[in-house]
Amino acid sequence: SERELALVKVTLKSNKINLLKKTTKKYKAKLIFNNSKKYAFEITNSPDIINSFIFELNKIGTIDVSRTGLIAILKN
Repeated sequence: SERELALVKVTLKSNKINLLKKTTKKYKAKLIFNNSKKYAFEITNSPDIINSFIFELNKIGTIDVSRTGLIAILKN
């Protein structure tokens, strides 16, 4: 299956922390840092799932995204 890695930084709108926690848990995103209202997450999944995650976070705050593109690893 196709996988991609994305780093997503979100600056929260007010009172959205609970929605942020719920969304990141749903998508199994890993918190890599937080500072005041800024949070950064790492997510590895299919491009469609990552697109959905980004769409959800856009409702919560201002985001910056860095993506690797598709990653292929052969299984032997």
